[in-house]
Amino acid sequence: MSKVHPISQSTSPGRVTADFFTDSHRFSASVVVYKRRLIDVLGDKMTNYLDLVDVYVSRNNNPGDIVGTYQRGSLVKDEINLIVLSSETQAISKQQFYTPNRVTLPIFVTVPFFEIKGQFQWMGDLDVKKILTAETQRFLPILEASQDVKIDKSMTALILVMSINCSNPVLQDIRVRQALNHAIDKQTVLDVAYGGGKPIGTFMDYSNAYYKDFTSLYPYDPEKAKKLLADAGVGPDTVFELFLPQNYEVHVKAGEMYQAMLTKVGLNVKIKLVDWSTWISDVYRGGKYDLTVIGHTGKLDPDGTLGGYGTKSRYVKWINPRAAELIDQARKVSGFENRKRLYDEVLEIMAKEVPFMYLGSSYRHTAVRKNVSDFRMTPKLDTFDFRWTTKN
Repeated sequence: MSKVHPISQSTSPGRVTADFFTDSHRFSASVVVYKRRLIDVLGDKMTNYLDLVDVYVSRNNNPGDIVGTYQRGSLVKDEINLIVLSSETQAISKQQFYTPNRVTLPIFVTVPFFEIKGQFQWMGDLDVKKILTAETQRFLPILEASQDVKIDKSMTALILVMSINCSNPVLQDIRVRQALNHAIDKQTVLDVAYGGGKPIGTFMDYSNAYYKDFTSLYPYDPEKAKKLLADAGVGPDTVFELFLPQNYEVHVKAGEMYQAMLTKVGLNVKIKLVDWSTWISDVYRGGKYDLTVIGHTGKLDPDGTLGGYGTKSRYVKWINPRAAELIDQARKVSGFENRKRLYDEVLEIMAKEVPFMYLGSSYRHTAVRKNVSDFRMTPKLDTFDFRWTTKN
């Protein structure tokens, strides 16, 4: 895509239609501006929200796939990174539009998912410091804009989970752990918190050759979660602490969504934000938690992912001698098929006994300029690989 265009144009007097881009989504919608221009509505300090009508929602990484349509909606102005308009008049306030000494200059800017080239208009002498520190407008117009980047989407090797401390007397009951898995709308959490991805049903990343699909075991079913909790005798009088590493915004967002979904099935979950060093010492090494949210990174060999599980040495404190024995056997066996047969059984045990709430593997979005080719990521380690990268 060489030019950035909105899906539609203005549809009626007093309305302006545009595409609004946040960090993760595009909102194609109309705004009622009456006799004002959109830039002036955006700059109105009386409200932090923008009221939208006829809203079409898509993801930045797949803008052609409409994931939701709404008659009305509101968008926080501070969440907007980029707005695409078909007419420059809506991007320049009336006061500035009729100013005779406007200067047009070439400009290049970056926002999430986009690198934009275009023309920038400024009144009087150009003062970059004033633009960056003193300019009171929330949005600055760029005219004749074009996109100078291509975006690649691939799978990461992350295993995104809500980890469960199986040494907790309540969480030792498999019915409670099963309820946690049924209570979470995994695809929604992946889309909102992590920018999209594929759900998984066991402790292996989605694109791994050793992965086996068990997602059918625990579909999103809040009513079943409620029944399992009732059978286990667990209600809102039981408090679970959900530890979140505060330096990882995506995990915090996911944790907030988990809390809301678990509350709907009758659980009492309290969020506790901790710094990374505390998470490592108290949660990962000390096992002092009920629930936590994290993403396990990829490993070159499945033993790096699974080694130690089934024993008390791992932070989920899940004990399963059969799983531990199979993992030990697979470490000593050669040949992909021989090892996979053993790991398949391990992953099935972990899928059924759920020492985690398995969420999924997220997408990786890589943005490079259009004249760059063969930029790669090492799949299992999520590291950069420039060996074949060239600039045309």
